[in-house]
Amino acid sequence: MTDKERLESLTSIENDVQITERTKHAMEIYVNWLQSAMSGSPWTNVDLNKKLLSYATDNVTAAVALVEKLSHAKNLEAVVKIQTDNDVRFWG
Repeated sequence: MTDKERLESLTSIENDVQITERTKHAMEIYVNWLQSAMSGSPWTNVDLNKKLLSYATDNVTAAVALVEKLSHAKNLEAVVKIQTDNDVRFWG
């Protein structure tokens, strides 16, 4: 492997990490916003608030996991397989 190939490989890995980190950060901001919105909600059903927050957290976790998997795909075939596997798990 030449120095140029190593540099391109490291750059690709760095880009993957940056995408994953940005996605996680955006999702954390969303969950924090949702938590604060729920705490200020006029709804009196605390169990409903907890359930909604739990669903939102599960969705965010799944989205981050999907982005991380997709960032490691080497080609379009791998992307399609990851997306199809994700859809099968989601839709049953």
